[in-house]
Amino acid sequence: MRLAIALALTACSSPPGPEPIAGRPTTKPESVTDSTLVMAEPDGAHCVVRRRDPVHQRAEEIARLPGDCFGARFAWRPQLDRFVVWFQPGNVHSAGFASNGAPKANHPDEDENVIRERAFEVELAGGAVTSVPLPTTDRVHELAYGASGTLYVFSEQELPKATGKVSVRGTMLDFTDLGDGVPAAALAFKRTTTGWVLASVTRTTTGWDYAAGWGAAPETQGIGPRSYDLLAAHIDTSEVTDRATKAALERIAKPTDDRDGWIQAAPGLYAWQITGEFSYTTGRIAWGTGSAVKPLPELGFTGGELVALQLRGNYLLVAGAHAGAFPRLYDLQTKKLVFGSETARAVTFWPTASSSASAGDR
Repeated sequence: MRLAIALALTACSSPPGPEPIAGRPTTKPESVTDSTLVMAEPDGAHCVVRRRDPVHQRAEEIARLPGDCFGARFAWRPQLDRFVVWFQPGNVHSAGFASNGAPKANHPDEDENVIRERAFEVELAGGAVTSVPLPTTDRVHELAYGASGTLYVFSEQELPKATGKVSVRGTMLDFTDLGDGVPAAALAFKRTTTGWVLASVTRTTTGWDYAAGWGAAPETQGIGPRSYDLLAAHIDTSEVTDRATKAALERIAKPTDDRDGWIQAAPGLYAWQITGEFSYTTGRIAWGTGSAVKPLPELGFTGGELVALQLRGNYLLVAGAHAGAFPRLYDLQTKKLVFGSETARAVTFWPTASSSASAGDR
């Protein structure tokens, strides 16, 4: 099996001072429930960030940004008082894998060349929106807030010929005992009032499945929630053991080898998982118990697409991996679809203090 999970690479220098953008002040925040979502939705020539609770029929405009919503990613401060919207080339909807016997994806792969890279910081109190010029001298791999609330750019500098001790931007890195992968430096740039300042240079590797990459930078410890990470095609699972349930699932689709098959994502909820070096969840999802197990209605995804499954309370959110496209929100108690969109992006549950604490590590 060949897995093709795309990592977005963009370009990075010292930005000028913040540039205010005309934004729409937010109203007083509504209480956040288990069904409250955050998303980027196109509206004419703008991309609107909304807090939407389809169950309680509430929708609040948080920010109105210029341009379309392709490539949208959210990165929150751990304190959850502000966030950055980063429109990143490469963060497009894609099936994400190729496998013998996999069904055709229901949504076409999108062209990353349509995305115009830009970033904006949004303050929840008052709704101020500020343009964030990105660095341009290094390739940007991630834009995220550190544990203290400082905004960082994380990058990687590959050093394919490095052996022994090597000086990288004034820091000595030791590759003497390097094992697998390509030697590299993880770079962290800190945003200040005068621009991006190099904060750390750390030994790392790239080019293999277990490479730490930019994540080796010490500033990544305790970073705030990021939609890209929340929308990973992975969920903690367990084996399906009930015979009647297993038989019903295999009537929907039967594994052809031990690299794919049904897993239990939650009681009464099942997903088709494919496995290469790691395991990934797909858009073949079912619910129910025993012989009453059935595919999720009106899902729109197939077993040929990677999807993220997020659970909160009685609700299941399914969306395209990483890009958060074509979201569907289900009430697992009433067994009903309560929200769906063909245009929203980066859709996740609205972050809370508990989700922030659990999403801090890469």
